[in-house]
Amino acid sequence: PNDGPDNPHRLAAGFLDRLAARYLERTAAYDAQVCTGRTHLGTPFPLTEEEQELMAVNAAEVFASICARAAKMGFTRRQVVDAVQRRS
Repeated sequence: PNDGPDNPHRLAAGFLDRLAARYLERTAAYDAQVCTGRTHLGTPFPLTEEEQELMAVNAAEVFASICARAAKMGFTRRQVVDAVQRRS
């Protein structure tokens, strides 16, 4: 069996993991820009409905972009969701 770095399953998992990381990085960076509140840990927190809406719209757009990229490589939306959840 091919358990090396060129193993197709390992390559696929790595690709999905990188996409998940990109989703989380992009949404966190945007949230930090638009949110005026912060939790006690310093995490951006929306204080208004407008901030919540901006965050939600951005997250949906970023997710759609990530899913489109994944689909070009033969991955499903469910696989992207799973990858994001593993990184969260």
